[in-house]
Amino acid sequence: MAGVAAAADDLAARWRGTGPPVVTAAPGSCPALGGVYGVEARSEGRDNAAGRLDRALSYELGLTDAFGDGARAAHVVTFAEHEGGWRIETAQGQQILALAPNQDVPLDPDRFRNGVRRSGCAGGRLWIAVSSVRTQYESQTLARSLGALSTAPNGDLILWVKTERRHYALLPWPSVKREETRLRFPRIGS
Repeated sequence: MAGVAAAADDLAARWRGTGPPVVTAAPGSCPALGGVYGVEARSEGRDNAAGRLDRALSYELGLTDAFGDGARAAHVVTFAEHEGGWRIETAQGQQILALAPNQDVPLDPDRFRNGVRRSGCAGGRLWIAVSSVRTQYESQTLARSLGALSTAPNGDLILWVKTERRHYALLPWPSVKREETRLRFPRIGS
């Protein structure tokens, strides 16, 4: 997807050769995400696979501070506005997500080697773009993700995530895996 312009949940983005995807949609207002959400969901995609909000936010989108070491699963995730960005909380911790659409913010180096994140709002969605490199022995994996969060009319949280993983090993070409998932998480309370 390098250099490819692709619409992602109606959010225009360009996937460059390295680094996180670049959202080319005009900046706009953020969605009203404030609230408490359950972490169990069902996919709205073709595979109808189950998903977890805590896993998608920490593993795919690099928001690891709110989820601790992963030993205990979160039961709910809380979003609250915080100084022009978002505070994301669970029983395991919290993460401050400052909106930085044009700036690479380093990810936790203990979990994502050479990882960066960008985030912003466009088209009534909060978007998070991530790029990371993992190296193990003679192999290397370049992972890139683009997530878009919005709310449904009934208040549920909708998370759309598109990922691309390029795994380089002993062969002279990479194996490439691309996934696109849309998940809906129930809002808890009013």
